[in-house]
Amino acid sequence: MLKHSLFTLATTILTGILAGMMLALVTGCATTETVTSAEPIDDPFRNAIRSGSLSEAQTQAEMDDRLLIVVGTADWCGPCRQMKADTWADRRVHNWTNRRALVYYLDIDEHRDIARSLEISSIPQIVVFRGDREIDRVVGYRAPDPFLEWLGEL
Repeated sequence: MLKHSLFTLATTILTGILAGMMLALVTGCATTETVTSAEPIDDPFRNAIRSGSLSEAQTQAEMDDRLLIVVGTADWCGPCRQMKADTWADRRVHNWTNRRALVYYLDIDEHRDIARSLEISSIPQIVVFRGDREIDRVVGYRAPDPFLEWLGEL
C-alpha cells in the first residue's frame, strides 16, 4: 500500500512538472512552474513604468535587450479594465512580459502628449517596440490565449 501511494505521489509530481514544461515551451515561458489563468496576479502593472519619457523607456528596454510594450489605457475604459482583470492578470502573460519586455503603462488622460505622439486614439491599444522601432500594435480587448499567441509571434 505504501509503495503504491509513493508511486502515485511521484507520478503526480512528475506529471505536474512535465505539464509545466510543456506549457512553458508552448507559451514561450522559460519556467517549470505550472501556470494557469486560475492563479491571477493581484496587481499586473506593479512593475510597469508609469511615468517618464517614452524615449527613456525605449533606451532602458534596449539596454536590457527586451521589448517595450506600451499599454494605452484609461480608468474609464471598460474593455481596458476587463483586459487588466483577464489578460494582464493571467500568470502566463505576466511571466512572458516579465522575461521578455518592459511594460509602460500609459494612461492616455494623464499623458496626452505621449498618446498623441503614438497616435493612440482607440483603447485599449498595445504598441510594441524593439529599440525605437515600432514592430506591431493591436487595438481592442484581447483574451489571454490570443494575446499570448500574438506576443509569441513578435
